[in-house]
Amino acid sequence: MPLKALASHLGPSFDSERPYTRLAKDNAVYIRTLPGSDSLQYISVYVDDLLIFAKTKSEISSIKASLHNEFNMTDLAEVNHYLGMRVRRDYSQHVIYLDQESYVNDILERFGVQDCKPVNTPMDQTKLEPYKVENAKTSPNPQEGEYREIVGSLMYLMICTCPDIAVAVSMLSRFASNPSPQHLQAAKRVLCYLWGTSNYSLCIGRNNVTLHGYSDADWGNNIIDRQSITGYLFYIGNAGPVTWALKRQPTVALSSTESEYMALPFATQEPIWLCSLLQELQIPKYLDENARPTTIYKDNQSCISLAMNPMHHARTKHIDIQHHFFCDHIDKEIHLEYLPTAEMVADSLTKPLLAPAFEYHRESMCIKHYDNTITPMTKASMTELPNE
Repeated sequence: MPLKALASHLGPSFDSERPYTRLAKDNAVYIRTLPGSDSLQYISVYVDDLLIFAKTKSEISSIKASLHNEFNMTDLAEVNHYLGMRVRRDYSQHVIYLDQESYVNDILERFGVQDCKPVNTPMDQTKLEPYKVENAKTSPNPQEGEYREIVGSLMYLMICTCPDIAVAVSMLSRFASNPSPQHLQAAKRVLCYLWGTSNYSLCIGRNNVTLHGYSDADWGNNIIDRQSITGYLFYIGNAGPVTWALKRQPTVALSSTESEYMALPFATQEPIWLCSLLQELQIPKYLDENARPTTIYKDNQSCISLAMNPMHHARTKHIDIQHHFFCDHIDKEIHLEYLPTAEMVADSLTKPLLAPAFEYHRESMCIKHYDNTITPMTKASMTELPNE
């Protein structure tokens, strides 16, 4: 049952009174409000895998019955694995733990490092340089195939549940075309880090729905081209991040203030989309057009001053217009606040850190050792989801 087939059926043929609406901000999510109530129902689709969300178990059963009438489906009951991610819940704390321990163990076995010595950080602070060797174009590179396989395997972890390895994967991917033995060693270090943290989980809770984010940039630490790295994380409430990303800035910044300033448009686009998505999901707080703007924390006072005062023309006139994008959103959708560098979690997305700082920021990402004393999800423990 591909997404296209579902899209053509989640309409009048599925519910003639109140069809599902496909979200404009995420075409893989469908929503409807039950007639005569404020109860919301959601269906999330990835190819032929569906997740159903509703207020009560009876509503979920009704949705499943309707879908069974339209499609040949298999009901897998309460979700405990989805797209390679394990889902565990602590109903007493209203927390969901996401991890990919099985996937990590498969990678470690595949590359023969399941018995390696664990390390505290995924990457040390050694600068990686391009591989320079004679006859590189004509001689086969013995580590190229294995290197690419490792980096490719790590990317899925980075995207789904492991923002803590994001900067390592980003830096390693730059050398995929011609990796050196040093690059391969650095890639295997990430595997050793994962061996020691395979039972860690990304923790997501429901304590509140306030969206806030952290944006940071290094300044010219890339010794190859001196282009800076930009990174951000956004959280909903006080649990783990719901989105994160990093990328290399397209131009060389002339100062740390400038690199932080040019990081703002990259970070600004994400909360604008997230707020629109939350509004479409009909989260009450985001239905108010006059809601407080999303706070983005920065650790550079000069950057904040520059962003809040566009009259500093002499300092910004050489910066491309695309980097002034966020100026239209300051104090409307976006509010900037200062945060000391020691507390800036996005710093871990811009460069490798020493173990104490890295572990502090990993804790800030709510990546934690899973507590095995938590009662597994059973029918008896499902007290949060009423029958009616």
